[in-house]
Amino acid sequence: MTVLDWIVFIAYLAVTAAIGFWCGRNQKSVEDYFLGSREVPWWAAMLSLVATETSAVTVVAIPAQIYAPGGDMGFLHCAVGFAIGKISISIFILPAYFQHQITTPYEYLGSHLGRGGQVAGSVLFATALYIGAAFRIYVGAIPLKVATGLDLTVCLLIISVLAMAYTLLGGLRAVIWTDVFQMLLFISGGAVALLFILNTLPDGLTSLIESMKGSGRIGPFDQPYLLDMGFRESAGGGSAYDWTQPHTFFAGFLGAAILTLATHGTDHSNIQRLLACASLGKARLALVVSAFVVFFQFALFLLVGAAVAAFYDQTGTHPELETGNSILPYFITHELPAGLSGLLIAGIFAAAMSTVDSALSALSATTVTDLSGKKKVSSNPLKQARNWVVIWGVLLWLGSQGAAMVGKQDLIGSIFTASTTIYGPLLGVFLIALVMFRNVEGGKRGWIIWPSLAIGVLVQTGVFLLGQSWAMGENTFSIAWPWVTPVGAAATFLPAAILAKWFGTRQD
Repeated sequence: MTVLDWIVFIAYLAVTAAIGFWCGRNQKSVEDYFLGSREVPWWAAMLSLVATETSAVTVVAIPAQIYAPGGDMGFLHCAVGFAIGKISISIFILPAYFQHQITTPYEYLGSHLGRGGQVAGSVLFATALYIGAAFRIYVGAIPLKVATGLDLTVCLLIISVLAMAYTLLGGLRAVIWTDVFQMLLFISGGAVALLFILNTLPDGLTSLIESMKGSGRIGPFDQPYLLDMGFRESAGGGSAYDWTQPHTFFAGFLGAAILTLATHGTDHSNIQRLLACASLGKARLALVVSAFVVFFQFALFLLVGAAVAAFYDQTGTHPELETGNSILPYFITHELPAGLSGLLIAGIFAAAMSTVDSALSALSATTVTDLSGKKKVSSNPLKQARNWVVIWGVLLWLGSQGAAMVGKQDLIGSIFTASTTIYGPLLGVFLIALVMFRNVEGGKRGWIIWPSLAIGVLVQTGVFLLGQSWAMGENTFSIAWPWVTPVGAAATFLPAAILAKWFGTRQD
């Protein structure tokens, strides 16, 4: 990085710190700290939500995915599925949360399934979020390492400590407003990178499209109806659906939609922003608009990855890298002019920070609200909340060290497979509360979740092991990550429905 790049990068850090300090003023209660007094503008909640769910994975791993041989625009199938899931949440799930005036969604489980349901939901959530956030910290450390030459462990520490600092000071307000700034920064950075590359190609956008067609990167957009239905020729003749492909029509539209019911309907790191809105209507607006923004964002960074491939196709000098996930950071630091390079590095760094701060705030909130219990509330709950931000910050940094060891190849697959293994049973527990016990208060029949949850976890573990060569040898069978959550949710919900029918516990 040049001196100008460092100036740009340090300016980003200064603005982020200033926002955190400013938002930290006048924090008087846990509701201020965890929900911003429920006064956050819907558009700020929307931008923060987008920043949280996409993070550095979008900026680093998605361009790397389409750059790699066989990569294409098929991931947009999943982006449509994410939108379908968000619209469903706004209609069927959000009203129940606002009606109960909850701080976390696991309080809803507590009111319908008892204390055990609340604890089970919060533990599953914390586990899934911890795994996903650890991987995302690693993703964000990649460009910092490439640009500065610092040791990866140091880069992981820098991200964790900085995000912990302003989250500690400003709570959810700091998280949301820094997310807004960071979201605008990395979207602007992606757009600038794409425009720069298009300017270097002989015919600009036309050259990029021709390159994508020639390499197959345009994917389903070069097929009838712009869709890949997912059916492949089978060995015995005819065709069969390929359950291992994640970016097909059914995996994207159906599998990813159900995954979104879990990630945005049960995950407090996303729900927290919606609960901070002043009303149900504004929360719905934030969630639905975010679906369209996310689709645009995925499309933008897929095009950036394809454009980088076209750039190196033109020069004939594709770099040899230790991991394909370093391609965009490499391009930024070696091909972009000074200043612009610093802006892009800051944008990727901002994307990583937006995930870490969200995880810290949400994990602290659910620890204080759901896991501590009413009998163990501190005499100074605001101090208790901040203490947990520090504790989770340290744990996330340690987890990111492990993520760095296993996530060197397919980051998208690693992140989604790891977290969706837990999201399935979590969604199943919420479906039990929302569908079977929606009108039951007090959790007197909440025992039903335990055998159902045990079955769901066993099935989900089996699905995971089937895809691991160390467990199955050469006989592995892995399903694509969009299908993992539906399997776990069904394996949890269906046994509960059967038990409810047998024992007469279902209440409609």
